[in-house]
Amino acid sequence: QSRVAPYVLCQSQSMNEMLHSLVSACSECKICSQHLVSGPQGVADDQLTASSEWDPLHGPRWSRLHTVFVSRSHIGGWAAKVNDKHQYIQVKFNRVSIVHGVVTQGRSNVNDTCKQYVKSYKVFHSMDGRSWTPVRERNGEDKVFRGNSDQETIETSYFPCPVLANFLRINPQAWNEHITLRFDVLGHHKYTDPKRSHVEENAWRKGIEWSSEFLDGLKTKLENYVPIKEALDCDVSFPEVNILFLGPTGGGKSSFLNTVHSAFRGKIFNQALSGRAPTSMTTKFTRYTVLSSTTVEPMRFKLCDTRGLEPSHIMTSDNMRLILEGHLPDIFMFDPGVTISSDLPGFVKSPYIHDRIHSVVFFLDATSVDAMHSMIPEVVQNIKSLQSAIYSHNVPIFIILTKVDCLCAHVREDVQNVYRCPLVEQSVNKVAEEFGLRRNAVFPMKNFENEGEIDDNVSILALSHLKTILENVDASLFNRLIEIKEVYGQKKLNVF
Repeated sequence: QSRVAPYVLCQSQSMNEMLHSLVSACSECKICSQHLVSGPQGVADDQLTASSEWDPLHGPRWSRLHTVFVSRSHIGGWAAKVNDKHQYIQVKFNRVSIVHGVVTQGRSNVNDTCKQYVKSYKVFHSMDGRSWTPVRERNGEDKVFRGNSDQETIETSYFPCPVLANFLRINPQAWNEHITLRFDVLGHHKYTDPKRSHVEENAWRKGIEWSSEFLDGLKTKLENYVPIKEALDCDVSFPEVNILFLGPTGGGKSSFLNTVHSAFRGKIFNQALSGRAPTSMTTKFTRYTVLSSTTVEPMRFKLCDTRGLEPSHIMTSDNMRLILEGHLPDIFMFDPGVTISSDLPGFVKSPYIHDRIHSVVFFLDATSVDAMHSMIPEVVQNIKSLQSAIYSHNVPIFIILTKVDCLCAHVREDVQNVYRCPLVEQSVNKVAEEFGLRRNAVFPMKNFENEGEIDDNVSILALSHLKTILENVDASLFNRLIEIKEVYGQKKLNVF
């Protein structure tokens, strides 16, 4: 029987660059959950092969997820001829795919006599079916994935980073009774010609400098930010503004919040929970204060994080209205899809203008732009339906397009290339058109995610986006200038 091939990197330099850019990409690409083995994007039986099989009734063609035992036809799963760590089952995709994870089951459970399943496994990916690369931990070690603990329960495992592959191989490391497996692969079809992964001499968006002086200037402007200061009399002070972060689970909103904190702290500073769980790690509406790097005083804007949007957790228009109008207190547990009751503890019945949301930023994964409608159609429609409610409250909308380093190896190697990469520009233009926004309201972003220390260029990118958002917030507040002066004059209300 064939053995696992040597695990070496692809030798094509251009392809290797693209693979490397994806392997170094974000850890939150979970929303692309299309099944690539079965279903609409599935493969033919002859595209499933294995190192060995017990007999034809236990062949790889029976390895699809949810395959059930049929007497004298097949046993409901692939079973290896022998039990050792050289065994594998693999799939050849219909075309090159971005892969995010694997779903596994054990042998189909008919009479509970054969309790056979794989308890742990490694995963290898390949472009040509000859040279194989292991899915690795972020420290460079081969990733060992947790498998099953019984025959029927489905176990889903996401990769630390997405991979680009034409073939995927599962290599069992531990098993119960016998190596037997049913599986599917999570991802989507996407191929970017490596020749198109280049940078232009001239930037497609101006106004940013990649220097420590420019970064210091951004920090100073944000630290000294006072809402609509130029328009207010000296005896009127508007306390603060609130920026709401929304988007699908895995879109990178919590990671962006941590990136902003890190930029001001001068070190990696993860205040908000972020990661690669299959559902949102954010469960509360939270108003995060950002502290000045010089005075350690809170700046006059708050970044509001809330649960990620999922098909089962769609934001209702009523909840969106309550959030926009400032009825939710800090650290408020709620489900976007369940209407918030005004009787809940902490509900703000009479919010002030500074309690309201003054800008909404949607976060989208750049690697999933082409597949948004097939991957998360309910979430895309939810975002579009919320836009009219947001605009009706005179609140500006922006989109931050995260993980753009996945699109181009040059951006991954140096964030300074972000505004010189045509692939990033194309994604920005596509998102702007999809959601009816100006192109300069869509910001490309690479968050701190795999770094152990600060990269000033990432900080510059994050803080420049934040500065632009606040400038637009000020412009929208001009529409309420008279009301603000009446409410926040020092003799009438002291709220700060």
